[in-house]
Amino acid sequence: LVPVLMGLYWRRATAAGAFAAMFFGASPGLFMHLYPIPRMGFDPFLWGLATSALAGVAFSLGSKPPPESELVRLFDGC
Repeated sequence: LVPVLMGLYWRRATAAGAFAAMFFGASPGLFMHLYPIPRMGFDPFLWGLATSALAGVAFSLGSKPPPESELVRLFDGC
């Protein structure tokens, strides 16, 4: 969910950010089903959504931004 929304609405989103969002979004749910990790009353989906958003933003800001010519084509029309 987060990588798709980042790609649709955020010009600064990168492939590294999308990959990190997918990886870190799936990790909490898997670990919470395999190991007795305290959930603090939240569903594993919410933990995955939060970590996905944080990782996606952090990795996108930490990597090289997409070229402006590509952004104009994707966001501003043909």
